[in-house]
Amino acid sequence: MKIASGMRSYCFALLMTVCCHAARSQQTTDTLLVRFDFNQATLTKPATATLDSFLQLNPLAIITRISLAGHCDFVGSHHYNDSLSQERVRTTRAYLEGKGCSPALFGQEAGLGKRQPLELTTTDAARATNRRVELIFGKQAPVKATVPPREAQVVPVASAASSRLSDMIKDSSVKVGSKLVLPNMNFEPGRHFLLSGSFGILRELYRVMKDNPTLQIEIHGHVCCMSGGVDGPDVDTGAPDLSVQRAKAIYDYLVSAGIAAQRMQYKGFGSSQKLFPEERTSLEETKNRRVEIKIISK
Repeated sequence: MKIASGMRSYCFALLMTVCCHAARSQQTTDTLLVRFDFNQATLTKPATATLDSFLQLNPLAIITRISLAGHCDFVGSHHYNDSLSQERVRTTRAYLEGKGCSPALFGQEAGLGKRQPLELTTTDAARATNRRVELIFGKQAPVKATVPPREAQVVPVASAASSRLSDMIKDSSVKVGSKLVLPNMNFEPGRHFLLSGSFGILRELYRVMKDNPTLQIEIHGHVCCMSGGVDGPDVDTGAPDLSVQRAKAIYDYLVSAGIAAQRMQYKGFGSSQKLFPEERTSLEETKNRRVEIKIISK
């Protein structure tokens, strides 16, 4: 009897572990950035448009938690910037609560001042990038059929996120005309602003261009959530040219960092070249919001 009772307890514990793991596997996260004007904690129109766009795409019923971290540029003292970043967090939270987000959803909140910049340079563009609130949304992923996605257009050489871009370029299989999907370079929904995790690969692309002075590339922008090749509307420009603006954002960054403009071109392809045509999950949408580079000359 003791053995049977012990076995029942073991099976129950195992069942609970499996159930908890399954519940966790249905949880996803999205990171969103909203930007601020210099020395301001008031949300700009583009910032509110970003938040509104996210909430339209993600019903409140699936959002399980929200974490916020405020940041500033390098101008001013730590004391002042800590206070300003905290005020930016409070402003952002108040806006979300006004849109129906329950106070119970909000978890960690931090004002980090100027301690965690995305950009280390002192240009106006770099400072604007650092003035932000980062929001991490926990979401309950909808249960969908596990049909294998079609990935016919993924370039094998770039499929591994661990591959270094410099190694890809040097690879003898990467020839003129090859396209490389840049890993971890993704955008905010409806905008041509990069998610915070994308700046590492962007800086690596800059180093590759600098270390390979004969390299010429074409930058390709792509969007999600549209069909028939249609381009998406850009929240900030108000025009249906989101994929073009995303490619141009990379181009502008490289030019501002000192890469010669004549070594690069940029194009937008709208929704005509999706990696995941049916977009069954938010992860697939994120991967369709991407930038590729095409090798023009090595």
